[in-house]
Amino acid sequence: PQNPKTPWQALKNLIKIMESLSFVVLGADWCGKSTIIAQILHKYGEVSKRLLDKFEKESYEDGRTNKKFAWVTDRTRLEREWGMTIATLTFEFTTKHREYTCVSVPSHKDYVRNTIYGIHMAQSVVLTVNQESVIYLGKIRD
Repeated sequence: PQNPKTPWQALKNLIKIMESLSFVVLGADWCGKSTIIAQILHKYGEVSKRLLDKFEKESYEDGRTNKKFAWVTDRTRLEREWGMTIATLTFEFTTKHREYTCVSVPSHKDYVRNTIYGIHMAQSVVLTVNQESVIYLGKIRD
């Protein structure tokens, strides 16, 4: 790889030479972390449409809005009832160029120990931000 001119270019060069990459998805409570992870897994063939249809049906029967993606990562009854991740889980998927390990961690303050454990397993972080938070922070800065 060529000499990096920016930190972003250095990161891109590092990713190019790595055969595998692990990342953790972090963000505030209820900002869609589980949904994002499940959509990535679905895109790369690790979650079938049949399973998503099953979760969609179950979530509606349970009186919840469509949780078909969130329920891919939130597997326990308690996680589904409360609508938040409690356990730290890893999910693997492969693209043409590399293997990925995605770490799903809770964001609620009561489960910080699980979050720290998951962060420790990852090489990089994907930070998710709720759109309302961005708008709110933008108003504070003005």
